[in-house]
Amino acid sequence: MKVSEAFTVGKEADYRRAVLCAKYARVYWDEVTRIKDALRYDDEESASWEWHELPLEAQEALIIAPTRGGVFTTEERGRIAQFWQQVGI
Repeated sequence: MKVSEAFTVGKEADYRRAVLCAKYARVYWDEVTRIKDALRYDDEESASWEWHELPLEAQEALIIAPTRGGVFTTEERGRIAQFWQQVGI
């Protein structure tokens, strides 16, 4: 399933997004862990570098809200969103 296919409206779409997030979390768990650790220690540069090393499709899947099955907290997501703004995504 592609990320674009997962982003529709409804409970089925929420489920597809959560499954897609879990898939990418498994594949990129080491990177996710390094991002979370860097954010925990306020190392924005390392976190940003790790984030931008992920494929865009993985970024889009992993950024979903924790209430929807995402791996990043609301605070972490806000800080990651700033990385996207820095590069104009």
